[in-house]
Amino acid sequence: MKKRCMILILLVFAGISLFSGELYHNEGADYSLEIPEGWTKIPDDVLAKDLEKMPLGSKVLNMTGFEAGNPALAANPKVYVAQFLGTLTWNKLLALVKKQEQDREKAVEAGTPGIQHYADTEIDEANHKITMYNIIGQPGADGILLIIVMIPGKERIMNATFYLEEKAYVEYLPDIRTIRDSLRFDDVAAYRPGITDKFPGIFSKAVGGMLILLWVFWVWQKKRKGGKTTE
Repeated sequence: MKKRCMILILLVFAGISLFSGELYHNEGADYSLEIPEGWTKIPDDVLAKDLEKMPLGSKVLNMTGFEAGNPALAANPKVYVAQFLGTLTWNKLLALVKKQEQDREKAVEAGTPGIQHYADTEIDEANHKITMYNIIGQPGADGILLIIVMIPGKERIMNATFYLEEKAYVEYLPDIRTIRDSLRFDDVAAYRPGITDKFPGIFSKAVGGMLILLWVFWVWQKKRKGGKTTE
């Protein structure tokens, strides 16, 4: 199983993303992405039903979906782009993902039904994107590949969640990369890295250093006053 997952991840790193589809811009949600040829927007009424089935559906600010029609598959490959209200620094998001990795690995080791293997996580520091790969299904059978892309924004967090049959992964790898790599917030809603992203813990260290300096100054002042003589 691990060998199969490693092959999937190696294919991700080996591919080169080429934008060759149609540009989709969601003005109301402040983001854009490239729609590969053969993918179409999921109708709003169908999307609303899908949203009701999702665990965090009630917390979604907005959601748009796209699917690739393929009669040879039991289910069409799909991607849902959803946004949630909230702010997370890049470092906090990394910590959150690490915790999710640990929880998922524990679930796999415990034999939790429905989870075959937690495959891997890909970190894109330059574009502030995190991609998590999971294979869900019964052991010994073809599973469903669940790929989650997380992108922090100024006041929102954007997730792109891909669902497709594991056996269709290689065929749709270029499309997945096109959507993932082109997905981005508009400038008005984009994440702006702060000093804590470049220097984790710098503020806590600075505050600690400032307290030490104040303490030294206070001791010096006390000794200076104590050393004075009155006539």
